[in-house]
Parts: sequence; structure tokens; C-alpha cells
Amino acid sequence: IFDIGANVSSNTFTAPITGIYLINGQCRVDAGSTPLTNFRNAVLSLQTSNRNYKFGYNNMYTNEDDQMMVWGTALCDMDANDACYLQWYCSRFGASGGTTTVGGSSYVRTSLSGFLVA
Repeated sequence: IFDIGANVSSNTFTAPITGIYLINGQCRVDAGSTPLTNFRNAVLSLQTSNRNYKFGYNNMYTNEDDQMMVWGTALCDMDANDACYLQWYCSRFGASGGTTTVGGSSYVRTSLSGFLVA
């Protein structure tokens, strides 16, 4: 894990110069204690000042460990000092209807990486 140029702060990447950046993002969550929980939507978004890049699934199921993951890669046109960050959304269908509750904050694992292409 490294941050050449100190361009990452907390959960945000700030482009040091104008250019095209290859950005990779992923989020893994623990869905709770019920195996094969049905989810209606799971969406990962790479948010930049110029565009939002969305990746996701409809009607997905968790694995045998009650975990699910969404990832995506995009070529992002960024100006100097533009910021990029991850955003995650999911909705779950259970016995009592839909809910956006998925485990707790300790169950979320994310990663964000990228580099200047041109």
C-alpha cells in the first residue's frame, strides 16, 4: 500500500494533475446471519466531479459466508484537484420487506486504487 504524492486523504483520491486515470474500486459487505439472503440491488459508484461511474447487480444473492462484493474499473477524465471517492448502496428483501440494513460498519471492506494513464 502506497500513496506517492500524498493524493489520498481518508476515503478520497485527489488528482494531482489533469489527465486520464484508471480507477479501481470494490466494496465487500457481510449481509448478516441468514445464508443466501436475497438482495434487490447492490451498487458501487465511483464519484468524480465530472461523472459518476456505477457498477452493480439486481436480484443478487450472498455467498455461503453471507458476504457480497461489487467492484468496478473506469477510465476517468479528471482535472487537477478533482476528487474521486467510492459510494455504496444496497437494498435487501427479508421476511419483513425491504431494508437497507446490512450488518454494521465493521463488516464493510473497501478498496480504491488508481493511476495516471495519460
